[in-house]
Amino acid sequence: MNLTDLIEKIKNDCSINFIGMAITPLQATGIDAVTSYLSNKGVKLNGYILMTAHPNTGRILNRNNFTTHYDGLEYLDFDCEFPESQGFLKQLQVKSRGLSYTKRKKKGETIYLVWTEILSNLMYVLSESRPEANVTFIQIDDGAASYINDFQLRLSNLLLGRTYDGIELVVQYTKAGFYAILSKLMRKNLKCKNRYIDATIFIKKIDIKGKMLEQNSTIIPYYVEAFKQQGFMSDKILKYEHAVIVNTQCLSEGNITNGVVDLEVYKSLTKIINDLGYKIILKPHPREKDIEKYQKLGWELTNDISLTQESILACLENKPKCIISIYSSTLLNARGLFGIPAISLAKLMLEKQISKSLRIELNRYIKMYNSVIYFPSTKLELKNIIRDIMEKEKDVGLK
Repeated sequence: MNLTDLIEKIKNDCSINFIGMAITPLQATGIDAVTSYLSNKGVKLNGYILMTAHPNTGRILNRNNFTTHYDGLEYLDFDCEFPESQGFLKQLQVKSRGLSYTKRKKKGETIYLVWTEILSNLMYVLSESRPEANVTFIQIDDGAASYINDFQLRLSNLLLGRTYDGIELVVQYTKAGFYAILSKLMRKNLKCKNRYIDATIFIKKIDIKGKMLEQNSTIIPYYVEAFKQQGFMSDKILKYEHAVIVNTQCLSEGNITNGVVDLEVYKSLTKIINDLGYKIILKPHPREKDIEKYQKLGWELTNDISLTQESILACLENKPKCIISIYSSTLLNARGLFGIPAISLAKLMLEKQISKSLRIELNRYIKMYNSVIYFPSTKLELKNIIRDIMEKEKDVGLK
């Protein structure tokens, strides 16, 4: 389905009250959680779940990535190209239309729009096809990107994997500023009308210590149940019990690193964890293509992308010892959903020769998530953190 087809379908069917879009498995699970949440509230769902492609690595979702089975929902491959929004000025025009759509209360029925970013071109689709309807935006989890502010999120999307200097860099900062203002206004409009639902795993809170993340107790049970539905107990997943799981990321595929520096950081784990006597299982990112390079690390390598790590964790009675990555969203999910200790290697990456944009991204990640994730600065500190985690686990077992 393309954009024109979608607009026509929504125009011609006034019973449609649900539009969701997903690119990644985590987003698919977010939609599963939201549909269960709405159904438990008595909402009869009718509409479309749009499976679209990642701009760098293509389409990775199909119907099997979703556990929900509602007669009123149709799952469609969607071409999300918005020809009207090519070029910055055109994008502002399209997104401003979406903003104006949220300003006034309409006379029509409610449509639930489910996606990760409130400044969505899907809002434009609804404004074009059902101008009389009231939209309720439900924000699903998108990993680490869900918890940074609107300006930083847009700037990260514009800069990551690219190099800008001088005037070009100023232009990108200006673009990010415009997008952030539009996002803030759109969220304010919807919140004032009680038409915004936060369905992320954590909720941002501000106290005397500054910004903190707090588990979203309203939606977490629906996420956990959705992950359980995806998984199953078998020898395939039992190997994760009591292990140290390392999650890599598709940094080289996105031209974010050369693929060497992150491999060197992972190598630093080998002797540390071997000395402590624990098994390491490396689970690559589902979009990674060059995973053969990890074989030289000597760890058990699993490439089963049919099961997300979260679905494995949901089904295990005996959880892994800890989860280790650089700045993967699986760290947040492991900690937020299952209470498993999470360790980031971001500070160790900062010692390497990396791009300025990645350095900014890592520092932002460290600042944002230091209340829920461990960030060792040295190999010795990393070893001590892992040892402390194991000792705490033994103490809990003795009690």
